[in-house]
Amino acid sequence: MAVVPGGSGELECPGAGRRVPVPSGAGLARELVRLVLAALLTAVTPSPARIEAMVLRPAGGVCGPADAGPVDAVRVGGTWATELAGTETFTRFVDVQNTRCWLAGCTLDAPEGAQLSLRAAEPLLSVDDLVTQDTARLTQYMHDRGEGEVWPHLVVLGRPEQTAKGGIRLLLAFTEHRLADELICRAIPANGGLR
Repeated sequence: MAVVPGGSGELECPGAGRRVPVPSGAGLARELVRLVLAALLTAVTPSPARIEAMVLRPAGGVCGPADAGPVDAVRVGGTWATELAGTETFTRFVDVQNTRCWLAGCTLDAPEGAQLSLRAAEPLLSVDDLVTQDTARLTQYMHDRGEGEVWPHLVVLGRPEQTAKGGIRLLLAFTEHRLADELICRAIPANGGLR
């Protein structure tokens, strides 16, 4: 069984008789960021009180057509506030034409009197600073590792910083892998698997 794009914003599993709605535009970007922030939450203890993220998303591909403006244009997108596993989140989107992956500058606020710690384990991946100086180097490095153009990791760029009030600031790079994986899992029946 293969998963193929449906004609109306859906994934279709031929033979399974199942269609899964796929969000479009801003909804698709929010869904990806929701999955990324949820994955980040699994690597932080205790749970942060709040996460604020500035997300630079590629203007082409999943975000929309590359003709969204001049190649050197940065377009200010919308904002999105939600709650994930008891943590308040606020995200601002910015569309950037000249990037091969998504970037999220995140500030995680600690609960009153606590200090957050970040586990250096999945889903986070730390690589040498030389690799993370620009997104072209990073994506080529990930490709050379055998990850291809989309990878499942949240790559930590530089060193995370501890804030004066026990929080953490960090910069992440990621691709649409988590979103594609999630949509495929929704489309495939739990007991059926790929055939």
